[in-house]
Amino acid sequence: MTVRLHTARGWLLQKIPLANDDTLLTFLTAEQGKIKVFGSKLQRSKKKAAELDYFRWLELELAQPKNSLKLKQVKTLNDFSPYLASYERMQFGFEALEHTTTFCPEEKTVPEVVQLLHEVWTMQSMPLRVIEVFFYTKLMWHSGVLPRFDSVRSAIWVHPVTLVFTLEPQTGALSLTNQQRQILEWFRRVEASDLVDKYEQFSEHDLVILQAFLITVIKNH
Repeated sequence: MTVRLHTARGWLLQKIPLANDDTLLTFLTAEQGKIKVFGSKLQRSKKKAAELDYFRWLELELAQPKNSLKLKQVKTLNDFSPYLASYERMQFGFEALEHTTTFCPEEKTVPEVVQLLHEVWTMQSMPLRVIEVFFYTKLMWHSGVLPRFDSVRSAIWVHPVTLVFTLEPQTGALSLTNQQRQILEWFRRVEASDLVDKYEQFSEHDLVILQAFLITVIKNH
């Protein structure tokens, strides 16, 4: 039987150990979106094990017998882990991968999220809270969860489950001031290159509120 081989570039999102040194791998690739790949006897291959790590932009050689994917070879194209120099930033990095795994659909290309991971790994000169608000806002928007907040011009109440927002308090809703609503909408629209020059204008208080709001939304979706 002829086995088709093809290459893909992507991020490792998850590794699940199986019996006999096998591993189930989840990648977010530029070519196929989120895919699951079977790594046969992975721990017995020192070369593969050394290359296959988180926060690396990887080139994958995949075999596709029938309907499954198997990892044949892997090569690191760019290692971003040195950017995540502190424990807090590394912790955020793994949380970002976990949320990406949850919110990206199977086998549907999401080039914006692939690029988003490139951006957040290289934005580490900025305060971590700014990076978190940027990442969570973009991930929720590209995943179709977060609505736009530019249809009103006032403080709002947002329910973290339904994401219905109103001008009056509602049971279980979270409040955002008009300033916080504007900042959230700005993060939704901004490019990473613009963020570098403008993040200092936001108060720590507003960023804390938005971070907590976005994490609450993520936990409810």
